[in-house]
Amino acid sequence: MSYIKVPYNEMIQRAGIIQQQAELVRAEVTRLDSSVKSVEWMGQRAGRFFDMWEESRPQMLEWAAILEAFATELRQQGERMKRVDESF
Repeated sequence: MSYIKVPYNEMIQRAGIIQQQAELVRAEVTRLDSSVKSVEWMGQRAGRFFDMWEESRPQMLEWAAILEAFATELRQQGERMKRVDESF
């Protein structure tokens, strides 16, 4: 059987980095949403664009949620490993 050896401190650190990236994704989607809403759009294509944007925005935010969930799981696993290691 093969094992992957990762120090728990590195797992916790990487979880923090992933959490930061999730926050950046969320902030960028918010910034884009603000930009899209600040421009006056006209015509049939504008309506289609807004429909596509409103459909895509929640999907982009879902990526942030997925990253946050992964960061939480990674951090929790690292913390469990640390507690076990320190209990000996």
